[in-house]
Amino acid sequence: MTIEPKRLEDGLRAEATRWFSAQRSGDMAAEEREAFADWLRSNPGAHAQLERLQQQWDALDSIANDPAVLEIREHDVHAYNRPARFKALLALAAAVLLLVSSSVTFLQYGDPVRSWFGSEGELFRTGTGQRTTATLTDGSVVTLDAESELRVVEMGARRRLRLIRGHAFFQVAKDRVHPFLVEAASKTIRAVGTEFDVQLDDQAKLTVTLIEGKVRVEQPNGWVRPGRRVNMVAGARLIAKSDHAWNVTHVDTASETSWLTGR
Repeated sequence: MTIEPKRLEDGLRAEATRWFSAQRSGDMAAEEREAFADWLRSNPGAHAQLERLQQQWDALDSIANDPAVLEIREHDVHAYNRPARFKALLALAAAVLLLVSSSVTFLQYGDPVRSWFGSEGELFRTGTGQRTTATLTDGSVVTLDAESELRVVEMGARRRLRLIRGHAFFQVAKDRVHPFLVEAASKTIRAVGTEFDVQLDDQAKLTVTLIEGKVRVEQPNGWVRPGRRVNMVAGARLIAKSDHAWNVTHVDTASETSWLTGR
């Protein structure tokens, strides 16, 4: 009896979701890691399924970045490096991913992430020698240096932007209810009423300079990268390279932002 291709695809998707959840939990034993490696080797479509789940997880990061979840993580971080309640939420999110990835509607009508969350918002782009300043709908002000590109992803429950390339300076309007998030190079900069500078080069090196207030830079766990989190204070500069090396130093913020006045 020949198993239908769709049933094979559904089975692979279910297995990928199970392994995705196990990998993010951080509790895989040695034998489980070996079984996971065997599964990857024996299933040619495994990597594609995991990549698809990672994209969906990134889109569903409202679960992991919800203020209530962040409060739980802060409360438990000294007791256990992977809080049980947070792992339960990860399992719930993985179950949601399974539901999304198994949806017949998404299979028939294209990219599930885009179908679920709608199209992305306004795009700002500058060319050689250009610089532009834009005021967002929440009152925040963004200045883009030359050869830069920034997309407004959402301005609702969360204020979320994505720096695709280049150099940007953010003056964030104070709003403790709606977090201000800037995504770049698989990392998220979280701020409330502050000023900071973000630069992303061609080698995926991210530089964050905090001028005023406080920000948190986070990188979620990935298949080949560890999770990271750094809380920054005014005058600090974080350099996060593509090889996962992070370095925080203190700098002269006036010098670091001199490009805003053409120097």
